[in-house]
Amino acid sequence: MVRTARIFGVLFLMIVTIIKIWDSPISVTAQESLNQLVFRGRNSDQDVLIFAEQNYISIYNDKLQRVIKLDLALPNSSDYSAVPFTMAWSPNGKVFAALVNFNGLVSNQITLVTYVIAWDATTWKCLSITSGVDGITQLTLSPDGGYMAVKRFTEGSVVGIYDTARGELVREIVLQPFRPLYHLIWDPQNSNKLVISTDKVEVWNPSTGELINMLGSYNSDSAPVFNSRSGLLGVINLNADVDIWDQDTNQIIRTIDNAVDIYSIGWIEDGLITLDFNDSTLLWNIADGSSIVLSTEPNVGAWSFDGTTYVSWNDHGFFLHDRDTGAILAQLLKVTGTPVN
Repeated sequence: MVRTARIFGVLFLMIVTIIKIWDSPISVTAQESLNQLVFRGRNSDQDVLIFAEQNYISIYNDKLQRVIKLDLALPNSSDYSAVPFTMAWSPNGKVFAALVNFNGLVSNQITLVTYVIAWDATTWKCLSITSGVDGITQLTLSPDGGYMAVKRFTEGSVVGIYDTARGELVREIVLQPFRPLYHLIWDPQNSNKLVISTDKVEVWNPSTGELINMLGSYNSDSAPVFNSRSGLLGVINLNADVDIWDQDTNQIIRTIDNAVDIYSIGWIEDGLITLDFNDSTLLWNIADGSSIVLSTEPNVGAWSFDGTTYVSWNDHGFFLHDRDTGAILAQLLKVTGTPVN
């Protein structure tokens, strides 16, 4: 019970820091306005930060200057609330998508619906709006952004594979009845591998709908995270340590045994980054299990891909820091709860 209470107590921190600059598909869950901050990933021309706001998603460059503000409204809508719950960027950096909970008027009719809206991340043209999805799940994109995986709004646990450009359902993966569905993570190197986190960690082929592999029971509070360089999968186990899974050999090649329970993980190049309940951010060498301390401060995250910069936040705004000196390189202040340049 104490641990559960602590998990809820750090929910804000997890929302902002859970993905950071992982070099894997970016997919995070937003539950409060302005509590979301991630980077695009390694296959883009620059690092970008994403802020979830009610009715909009704002995207900023690495100097915290707004690049674009994406409208989440449905066509012909008015008097609405559109809240992004999950966002994803394709590993090649070319497609961005958000799962949105909408409540308002559409053509003067009261409408309550959940949909996925996808954009071309180069032109920011809307590619598709897809309905019939569940509003409390994660969204993930295939390596080239051509397909989306999201929980279907049906009885039981059903994962829908959608054509991103057309917004059309092309395949369903039907799990066993009453199986929970916590996380969806597409392998950034292999379009034929989709990780589905239930009460176990399962690897499916989204092209055929076949189960490929299954790992044991793991902590469902935190999503498994791929390393796009090596294909290794980091998973927080039931002891709040991290197992590193080599899918090629189906072996756990190392367990990161931290003295303090770990609640969030990611990758900086080939190193595993962990956050624990003492507010420590550590970078681990997978080869020998050694680690270095990146930070011991609360409200710190969003590490750059090379680990040289990070973001902190407080009641006043968000601040980009140099890792070595801690100097503020850029800042984004909040005015009445809204980020402004």
